[in-house]
Amino acid sequence: MCGVIGMLNKESQVDIVQIDRLVNLIKESSIRGVHSFGYFNFLENQCLKYHRIEEVIEDIILKKPEKLIFHNRYSTSGDWISHANNQPIFSDGVVCAFNGVISGGTKEEMETTFGITLETENDCEVWIKRPDLRTALLHSTSVSFAGIWSEKGEIYYARNSKRPLYYLEELGAKWLASTEDIFKRSGFEKKPIIVEPYEIRKLE
Repeated sequence: MCGVIGMLNKESQVDIVQIDRLVNLIKESSIRGVHSFGYFNFLENQCLKYHRIEEVIEDIILKKPEKLIFHNRYSTSGDWISHANNQPIFSDGVVCAFNGVISGGTKEEMETTFGITLETENDCEVWIKRPDLRTALLHSTSVSFAGIWSEKGEIYYARNSKRPLYYLEELGAKWLASTEDIFKRSGFEKKPIIVEPYEIRKLE
């Protein structure tokens, strides 16, 4: 079990209320995993990863991102001590964070099965490097997936029936988070909508 958060600000400037809610989302999402916390900084085009929640919160308050892909990890594939294996994963110009399991194999087994060369031991790279398989992976009975990813500056999201993901519009922004309760406990007023499974959508 892991947590994912997506945010796309639609106003001209991020305000203190949006950042406050984002910080609340991160805190509440931490019940889904505390091994690592990371987000993709679109302005600097890099993933920032931490082992302590206080560090990621401090960084987000400082940088005030206008859009974000965030992940907090409950250790799955790859040693979480090494941030190379922690999400979001950024490779080939694509950044991705997801909750679930695409493959339980070793790095070598995933490379053989999917015909790819991996930079990490995390199965998130399969989603990044095999875009031709994404729809099939969503429908695979052996895959559980609720993810947010970005390529060419656009943010996309999808899930299958084995993992939850919720969508909400509030405070001049579009939001994604793993569960309805996370939104509620974070102080949002509107009721989030569960994302329909198996369909890839753009956050816009």
